[in-house]
Amino acid sequence: MGTAIFDYTVNGRVQERAGNGLPYAAPHGAFKCRPLSPGSAAPADEQWIAIACFTDAEWQTLVEVMGNPDWALDSKFGRPSGRKQHETELEQQINAWTADKEADDLMEELQRRGVAAGVIQSAREMLADEHLKERGYYVYLDHPEAGHTAYDGPPFKLSKTPGILRSPAPLLGEHTEQVCKEILGLSDEEIADLMVAGALQ
Repeated sequence: MGTAIFDYTVNGRVQERAGNGLPYAAPHGAFKCRPLSPGSAAPADEQWIAIACFTDAEWQTLVEVMGNPDWALDSKFGRPSGRKQHETELEQQINAWTADKEADDLMEELQRRGVAAGVIQSAREMLADEHLKERGYYVYLDHPEAGHTAYDGPPFKLSKTPGILRSPAPLLGEHTEQVCKEILGLSDEEIADLMVAGALQ
């Protein structure tokens, strides 16, 4: 919320919902690609790619990857302001182009050429992602009810304080007594009274 608060405080602007859009980037959104199973309409088979162009150079590279179609060479798309002004049309054209593309292949090509792009993955796909595996992103811990479960690890690793996950998600009320005694300093009688009153779980 920081950006929105500062924008209102300094500029008097009330930010509204913008979906995937950014005021200084176009295109900046999610585009549907070829489904995993040809002819399938199942949501599980859908493949999407996020593409973002922040500079004219990135836009020109995207145009080249798209094969320099006539519509993309129109002067109204030549500058960021024009692309933003005609963003709906721009996204429709890009959607038509990505519709028969394989999401992973397209992501790799765009990234290799310097255009920000990423496949939009389901939770299952993220668990199987080779890059996240190589980075050791997921940590598996044993939970008393959920069993051996994947948890998001630290989002970044620092050399002196790398961060670790010590325990799985707590059960409801698992640490109530510890918090009441060690942090709040309540006596056994006070805790018992609160439990009888239904204030503690």
